[in-house]
Amino acid sequence: AAAAALRSRARVSLARGRAGFAELARTLDAVSPLRTLARGFAAVTDREGRILTRATDASSGQSVAVILAEGGLDCRVEAVHPERRLHSRPRRALPGDENPSPAPPPRVEPGGDLS
Repeated sequence: AAAAALRSRARVSLARGRAGFAELARTLDAVSPLRTLARGFAAVTDREGRILTRATDASSGQSVAVILAEGGLDCRVEAVHPERRLHSRPRRALPGDENPSPAPPPRVEPGGDLS
């Protein structure tokens, strides 16, 4: 009887441990940089490998590396736009505006061309 109770407690303990491990694995996966890249984001680095987090970290003509979920790109910065934000939309120009907002960047639809 004591051996059966010990085995039962061991099974319960092992099941709890497995559940806890699975939860930790899900949490780790959720915050993984690889998961972020898989959602369509990219990491951009300078020649020294430093991650660029602001447009002003780069300058026009600078070479940068873009790291994607699958592969990477060697790129050259054509222009720096510190005012652009993810999902930001410039407002429409109104009559009388002297400095309308710049045109938005091209939008890429999944499986489609630039539009």
